[in-house]
Amino acid sequence: MLKELLDSSCVLLRLRMKLSGISACIWAWTLLSSVCSAISNENLLKDARKSSNNVINLPGDSFKRVLDSPRESYILVHLTSTAPQIGCAVCVEANEEYEMIVASWFRDHPDGISRQKGKDEIGLFFAKADLKDPKNIPEIFSFYGLQHVPRYFLFAPGGDVKSYQVIELSGTAGMERAG
Repeated sequence: MLKELLDSSCVLLRLRMKLSGISACIWAWTLLSSVCSAISNENLLKDARKSSNNVINLPGDSFKRVLDSPRESYILVHLTSTAPQIGCAVCVEANEEYEMIVASWFRDHPDGISRQKGKDEIGLFFAKADLKDPKNIPEIFSFYGLQHVPRYFLFAPGGDVKSYQVIELSGTAGMERAG
């Protein structure tokens, strides 16, 4: 009887150890997958360098991969429509200004990271979705329920596609906007 009891206790102990091993594997897999799904500054820079102007293109639903992934950097998203058939003069003008800002930032911060003595490193990357064909509206426009463009959304480090700050612009074109 004692031998049977010890045998069954050993079986239970081995079963617990296997279950502990399984839960440890599940925990490790969860941790690994969250780290792997994070978008690093290096990956943001790689995405930015795919375009000649260092702006991350957000076609289709790719915006979710960029904006809804854990990250350490800010991302300023420009939502616009530069297509001539749309006729948004403010969009065309704002796009030129946006690209000048991006060029200036990357001239001073080639890797997208701001380093100030005694402070944390802060990354800033730029992204854009451009409505070029009214019959093929990028998913990001409907996701955010956009009624007009251009729009600027600033996403803070972290990675929540629904948490952003809207950067308001004057609707006036030309020099009137500067005053």
